[in-house]
Amino acid sequence: YLARVRQHAICVATMGLHGSNGCKLAEYVALSRAIVSEPLRYVVPGPFGPGSHYLPFGSPEQCLEQVQRLMRDDRLRETMMRANREYYEGWMRPDSFAWRVIERIRVRA
Repeated sequence: YLARVRQHAICVATMGLHGSNGCKLAEYVALSRAIVSEPLRYVVPGPFGPGSHYLPFGSPEQCLEQVQRLMRDDRLRETMMRANREYYEGWMRPDSFAWRVIERIRVRA
């Protein structure tokens, strides 16, 4: 699965069980992919949002349109991939995540 994801710059994320964002979204961010996703129903911490980290869609037709947009617009695709890499580095990478937890504990103590 991950080998196939690495072969493509654009990935599509759909809702998981109970409308969750699903693990695929996190995998796509960690791999610095341009993402087309159903609207997120849960809060993602930090500076993560539509337009900069993913393009939302609400129907199969909109999904296709957003993928085509990313295929045509190299700059948008590359900017999104860069934004997802930066988000991963600052918010998801294990050491960054652990440091954020330590800082929260320190502030509360």
